[in-house]
Amino acid sequence: QIGWLRQPQKIHREMALESLKNVGMAEFSERPIGELSGGQQQRVMIARALVASPQLLLLDEPTASVDIYAQRAILEILEKLNRQMGITILMVSHDINEIVHSCDKILLLNGNVNIFGTPNQVLTKDNLKEVYGDRIYVYDHHGHPHVLVGDFSE
Repeated sequence: QIGWLRQPQKIHREMALESLKNVGMAEFSERPIGELSGGQQQRVMIARALVASPQLLLLDEPTASVDIYAQRAILEILEKLNRQMGITILMVSHDINEIVHSCDKILLLNGNVNIFGTPNQVLTKDNLKEVYGDRIYVYDHHGHPHVLVGDFSE
């Protein structure tokens, strides 16, 4: 909506501020992005996408390279966007244990589609062994699968 070399109008600033509020970053609206932490920058990028009022957000590892508190904050924001605003979230992640609490469905890939379903359907020892090999241990943690990698005896 904002063209090259054009100043944003009041409505654009209002939309941007509303998007920043949706990701908990409104108080940082005047701060240069380079002064923000990695997790804060990631939330600003999500806010930037929200200005377009998307029905679908495609995210490539939105929790990579941020600390565990920022990971949790980002995933909680994505859950809120999905549940309260009806935005479909499709994201790539390698952190199985972090996303298992946030996702309704998981697609397990290893070059091709291995399995698609709920976390409890997908994250089984047999399915994960097929993708990652024998050094996988899956246990139930409060109704959610939790995955460990290593040499474990059962």
